[in-house]
Amino acid sequence: MASRKTVHVTKGKSVGAASSNLGRRGKTIYFLLTYDRSERRLVNMEEYGDNREAAETYGERERQFADQPHIEIVLLGADSERAIRVTHPTYFEEDLSLDGVADRLRLATDRAAG
Repeated sequence: MASRKTVHVTKGKSVGAASSNLGRRGKTIYFLLTYDRSERRLVNMEEYGDNREAAETYGERERQFADQPHIEIVLLGADSERAIRVTHPTYFEEDLSLDGVADRLRLATDRAAG
């Protein structure tokens, strides 16, 4: 069975399993986000190790929220949760803080260094 982790989010903050350490360079982790544009907050985030399961659940969520245009379903792939928080800060309000900016700068520096 494919690996899956659900992180429920309240007011932009992760509740429960916060940051993932599953990512390793070269291994893609898939993150399925449910974002409420009207409230400007992340409602739910699910983590998958298998792209097929992630894509299947993405389709289910799209159908589930088809009649709610303010809900955005997003599927992202990256080597860590930190990476998507840095590259897609819109979905993670806490990353707009000074700490979030510092993380983005560190990630960019790490990537530039090789």
